[in-house]
Amino acid sequence: MHKRPFFFGPRRPWPQALATLLAIAPAGASHAATANWAGAGSGALWSDADNWSPQTPPADGDALVFNGVLPADYDTYNDLQNLQVSGIALGATNGAPASFTLSGNAITSNGNISAAGQAQAIGLDISPAPAKPGTAAAAAACKPPARSRSKAAA
Repeated sequence: MHKRPFFFGPRRPWPQALATLLAIAPAGASHAATANWAGAGSGALWSDADNWSPQTPPADGDALVFNGVLPADYDTYNDLQNLQVSGIALGATNGAPASFTLSGNAITSNGNISAAGQAQAIGLDISPAPAKPGTAAAAAACKPPARSRSKAAA
């Protein structure tokens, strides 16, 4: 008599559990990374993988870092659509006097925007990310403004 292996029996719940897990797992789940501007591409486009280290354009959730290692003015152009980043840092590495100009399509930032060193120019719209339900930021956004109480002069 040929027996089925233990894990393939009709009363084994693992195939259903695996199917359920695969159904609820986010499709294309990714992890946030840091995208460092390298400027080695043939132009200033954010979609050019050669302009970034590692060599891939920024994706949603990434932190963007624009650090100049050489004294230079860097002009960049965001040609990506609906990019949502976790923050932006503009500055210089090793004291190099680098300045950056960011222009192009609007982005949404879930984090801080910092600038250091030389003059930095941001010529694209940056919107704050909407507050997530159940967070203190969402509660503050929904809270009506405080009323001032004034006492009548006696």
